[in-house]
Amino acid sequence: MNEATRLPDDLVLLREDEKARRDALDTTRSFLVQAPAGSGKTELLIQRLLALLARVDEPERILALTFTRKAAGEMRERVVEALSAAGRQEPLDPSQPHLAVTRALALAVLGIFGGADEGIPADAVATFEQALAEAGVARRLITYPGAPHSFFDRKAEEYADASSAAWAEVLDFVRAGTAGA
Repeated sequence: MNEATRLPDDLVLLREDEKARRDALDTTRSFLVQAPAGSGKTELLIQRLLALLARVDEPERILALTFTRKAAGEMRERVVEALSAAGRQEPLDPSQPHLAVTRALALAVLGIFGGADEGIPADAVATFEQALAEAGVARRLITYPGAPHSFFDRKAEEYADASSAAWAEVLDFVRAGTAGA
């Protein structure tokens, strides 16, 4: 590459940063985020937590580590605030385009339900769908007839067709929710 076609160093670094941020939203992999103060680490971690929350059945199994309780509390508060702001449909600050990624992740809901799940009856799913619709939340709710609670992980072999279809839905949902992120 000659001098005339070489990109300025800061543009190269910006592109590398954008790629690293997109990669960090890949919920199929683990990530360690290291960067200086003020670089957007917490926002990136919030985005990753939101992406994970859209994907898991048991949110309490998500593990995010930080060095202080204060930082952990801030992350928890920012996840809740991102979800609340999305629900309130607060306008976004156009000077902060990274917040659009956070909003898209906070607004997206994928619900996979077993039709025979006694703990989550059909009327509860319908009420949930109505509340999401009224809040303007992007959503995809799917009920697999005859499938019990936790069919997707604990009884995957017994409900192989439903589990396979549910997994395809999760992958499509995550891809759509992180496209262009």
